[in-house]
Amino acid sequence: MAALMRGGTIIPLRAFTLFKTHASLKHHLEENREQFETILERVDGKQEWTLRIEFDPERWRDALGKRVDSLAALETEIAAAAPGKAFLLKKKLDEERKRASREAEQQVAAEIETAVLEKLSCEAVAESRERRDGAFPQINVLIPRDEEARLQELHEQLGRRYGDDGVTVALTGPWPPYTFANG
Repeated sequence: MAALMRGGTIIPLRAFTLFKTHASLKHHLEENREQFETILERVDGKQEWTLRIEFDPERWRDALGKRVDSLAALETEIAAAAPGKAFLLKKKLDEERKRASREAEQQVAAEIETAVLEKLSCEAVAESRERRDGAFPQINVLIPRDEEARLQELHEQLGRRYGDDGVTVALTGPWPPYTFANG
């Protein structure tokens, strides 16, 4: 796919798409001609990149205390509490931290998606941790080939903006436009 992509615009098919005969391939192309032409117009001169949003557990946990006021207040209350009450408050803090972490992750992903859309003239598909079965959230972008330098610049800006919080934005690509090659 990568070699074909260097030669022009391609429509990547699902993995292991096979045609028994040349005639069956030709029939498939003729039957889906309009759909393929629409997809080709959409992806012509463009490439797909992925921004995967990774959270370092320890640094992200520490950053949550700064991002979420209620966590900082609970930590202060625990420090001043008697041992029994402190134990119960720590349990409450753990639950609050899990909830706050999920919400803050979604907020960071939304902020990054907004930054992408403001910086680049592109299509984007954001995939949450839930949609990706627990894997890190990611944003797939379809950019014109000549926008790659702007994407790299944005990637560096995002690294500086979120790095201290234990958030890494990993940039991979270019890929064939798998995410955007649907009807």
